[in-house]
Amino acid sequence: MRFRWTRDLPGVTRGGPVGRITGARLVKDAFGWQIVFRTETMTAVISDPHPDPMVGIDRGITVALALSDGTTREHGP
Repeated sequence: MRFRWTRDLPGVTRGGPVGRITGARLVKDAFGWQIVFRTETMTAVISDPHPDPMVGIDRGITVALALSDGTTREHGP
């Protein structure tokens, strides 16, 4: 099988040390044969801490969302 590298994969460049390909899978769909890559990136995303207090969420049928702070959320129309 031949493979043509047409563009960079997310986190992996053709010659760069940013990430690496850890696996590949060959799949056939309605558009023909495709190759799917599994990649590992070395970059870490650090987000800012959320300023509000933490809350637990329970999903239900009668009440859509019941929060641990005592409030509820309903479905829209």
